[in-house]
Amino acid sequence: MFSISINQTIALAGLYQSLSLVQQVAWEGETTHSCLIPTIDSILKIDAHDYIDVYGSVENLYLGLRTLKETIEKRRDQRALERTRYVINLMYLENKLEEIITIEDKYKKLVEIIKIENKIVLNKNNKIKQEQIKAELKK
Repeated sequence: MFSISINQTIALAGLYQSLSLVQQVAWEGETTHSCLIPTIDSILKIDAHDYIDVYGSVENLYLGLRTLKETIEKRRDQRALERTRYVINLMYLENKLEEIITIEDKYKKLVEIIKIENKIVLNKNNKIKQEQIKAELKK
């Protein structure tokens, strides 16, 4: 069995809140919900320790919590199905982005290590010799 933490629930509510606001704009042409500003502000808060740092208070997640509850209760509703598809796709894309960032960070770290150890030999065109990189990767 698995357990769900409060932070995971809050993160999911934040995602559903964003989706709800986007859905309102797509279906109705606008949104004037009070959660709009905290949701937009949350995009810029990358290194937050908890949801209070991101949203300010639980009240600013009211729409997301309500939308999450509605989606669970009305699984066959057209908007609920649409939100569920969006959530699955966004989580998939986030996972892929995380993989790309991890690979890029590992590559940068490897290049730093090679440079620091002065094991890079540059050819006439200032390119790293492939043989040397391959040798370093095998270590």
